[in-house]
Amino acid sequence: MNEIKIVNRLNFKVIFSIILCLVILGTVFFYILYSFHKNQLIESLRTSTNNLSRLIAVGLEQAMLKGDMDIVKNMVEDLSKKEGVEQILILNKKGMVKIASEKNLVGDLINKKDESCQICHKFESKDRSRTIIFKSKQWGKVFRNVNPILNSPKCFKCHSKRDKINGVLIMDFSMEGINKQLSSNIKEMFLWATLMTFGLILIIALLINNLVSKRIRKFIGTIRLMRDGNLDARVKVKGIDEIAELGFHFNRMAQSLKESMEKINQDKAFLENMINSIDDGMVVADKDYRVVLANNSFISNLNLQRGKVLGKVYDDVLKLVTFAKDSFYPGCQLEKAFKTGEFLKVQNIFIERNGKERCFEIYSSPIKNEKDEVIFSIEVWRDITERREFEERLSHSERLVSLGVLASGFAHEINNPLASITTCIEGLQRRVRDDPDIFKGNLRDFPEYLELVHKETIRCKSTVEKLLSLSQKRKLKISLIDINKLILETIALLNYEISKKNIEVIKELSDGILLIHADEQQISEVFLNMGLNAIQAIEGGGTIKIITKRDETFIKILFEDTGCGIDKEDINKIFEPFYTNKPEGKGTGLGLSICNGIIKQHRGEIFVESVKGNGTRFTISLPIDLKNKS
Repeated sequence: MNEIKIVNRLNFKVIFSIILCLVILGTVFFYILYSFHKNQLIESLRTSTNNLSRLIAVGLEQAMLKGDMDIVKNMVEDLSKKEGVEQILILNKKGMVKIASEKNLVGDLINKKDESCQICHKFESKDRSRTIIFKSKQWGKVFRNVNPILNSPKCFKCHSKRDKINGVLIMDFSMEGINKQLSSNIKEMFLWATLMTFGLILIIALLINNLVSKRIRKFIGTIRLMRDGNLDARVKVKGIDEIAELGFHFNRMAQSLKESMEKINQDKAFLENMINSIDDGMVVADKDYRVVLANNSFISNLNLQRGKVLGKVYDDVLKLVTFAKDSFYPGCQLEKAFKTGEFLKVQNIFIERNGKERCFEIYSSPIKNEKDEVIFSIEVWRDITERREFEERLSHSERLVSLGVLASGFAHEINNPLASITTCIEGLQRRVRDDPDIFKGNLRDFPEYLELVHKETIRCKSTVEKLLSLSQKRKLKISLIDINKLILETIALLNYEISKKNIEVIKELSDGILLIHADEQQISEVFLNMGLNAIQAIEGGGTIKIITKRDETFIKILFEDTGCGIDKEDINKIFEPFYTNKPEGKGTGLGLSICNGIIKQHRGEIFVESVKGNGTRFTISLPIDLKNKS
């Protein structure tokens, strides 16, 4: 928030409101005070003029009784010279000036309709006033005192008894002095009032600043700290007034807020950990199709960066991912979930950077509010690559089982005829050996053909026996055997083939006797097959390395060769029956399948590692104690 302008600050508004109220109340007060003071001065003037007029009336009465009017004239003349006295007139009852401070007015007749005369001639006697203030062209504002000279028995000598008034005494006083005094007093009062007002404003400002503004600024500072994330900030307000109580409740609210935020953060962390611990990828998008949440599995499964996912449009995120050509676009499913509010499911194939395909099952589900409006959509990406591979292997296994049943039946059907053919051929060969001259002329090649037929018949019989071995689980004849000794005996059987191909055999056998419980004949068959495969893979000389080692529960036998290696796409197929990459007539594709079956029957495992052109490594792992393993 920007800095608060002075006119918008609380102390300015309060002080301005106080000043405005003081001005209004002061104006009213000064008007009342001015009117009161003015009336007071006029009343004082009225009193003094009344006293003066009575003094002149008494002097006039004495002078008339003595018959000496000069006394009155001198008195009038002396009085008219005093400050503030404009003129003094004594009129007879007809309104003629008989005595005046200005002699040129003697003998003039006063106009009864004049404004100054209306106090007597306009009103009834009970409503008449003896004073009036009027504006004179000569003197400005004038205060006039009109005092009637009443008839009395003393005056009956010269005046008729029927007359109530013998004349009128008029005295005019200037209002300038009163106005000056009034103005001076008002100025002085205004000055003091202004000083008091400013003093009061200063005191109020200081009080507001200390009691309100400073304390409110503490609240603002604390709120800013809390806004910036410091939930430990507390406002320190002293006192026992309302603001102190507000500070107390504010701090309690801050503590509750901190505890609530800690609980929210704990719940958030728990939910994030829970969501991130899920193997399935999860992504949530809002109504603008922007990603608001994505768990670690979604980020890692699609090889994305979190900064390029959160807050981005979902379509833009999917553009970073490579899908198979025939795959369904997930963005369409998300949009459909928003529009229809329905649960949707689709399968998709994602291609990794190394070219490997991964299959995902994508579930799109809408998230609705209490008004049944779709506000978010969540997608769950489930990696079903292994499941699909397992399903494919299961389907393949089912086919192999069917093939095994077929092969078993086929082997049984032809095994007996092959045995009969072999027996007959061997009988014919014995006769040829006993009587070599029996075949002459066109039959001289008969013994050679007979040998060829015998050889191929033996080969067919061997294949049938392997089929029977593959399809029938043979019972193990467990005995305690020395693996190192068995390997040496087996390799000795292959010495002819090894020397024929100029192959060097390196034996890194573990020290001492390496004993395990196993079927000696079947394990020997496995070793022989491993050796033959290594020999057949090498052309023009090479190396075969045989390694044995053991740990607490397993013995490992490694056969490594420097032969031609196996193609990457063929590695997963080499243990399948009838699969071979050897030339036609060089193998049936049953050897490794039989070896795999024998090792698994011994509760062991066999692994293969190979790079085309760089040789192959077979690792056989067998349990030391087959009985306990079983």
